Amino acid sequence: MNANICHAGTFPRMRLQSADEAAEAGRRDARALLQALANIENGNSPADLLGYYLDDILSLALNQRLEECQERKAAFCAVVGPVLAAARQLQPGDRIKTALAGRTGRVVKAYVDGSACVCWDDGEPQAEGLGHERIPRHMLISLPVASDSSSGRDTADLSSVTDSEGGEV
Repeated sequence: MNANICHAGTFPRMRLQSADEAAEAGRRDARALLQALANIENGNSPADLLGYYLDDILSLALNQRLEECQERKAAFCAVVGPVLAAARQLQPGDRIKTALAGRTGRVVKAYVDGSACVCWDDGEPQAEGLGHERIPRHMLISLPVASDSSSGRDTADLSSVTDSEGGEV
């Protein structure tokens, strides 16, 4: 870590992290936020958790460490952005990947709470409905689906989900 003072305009600014270090800190904060959301406890809200992880980025700006702030914010958004964009309801057959590990698979069953049972691409082939892992919605990213050329509709634009019928908890 190098500390130096930059003069941009009329305000001197201190830089304590390189651009690469600041970007890595942003990615680390984003992964920690997603992990905290996956293990959210009673009394914590998603908004409180988001605010907690944004505090360091905001303090960089308040301390005139704008270059670090920009790098950290960009890296944070690059990790969290796709998760937010993918927050639509899932349907059986949708292709997904996990937000943290990037593991890919196919939705076997979607539940009203947004969670889904997933058949992973890297696993042994399994009969439908057997041994699939139920994952919370905020941990899954929808993968793009090609348009259905016969109808002119995007086949990923489905919004209903099935009820839990004695499935996994």
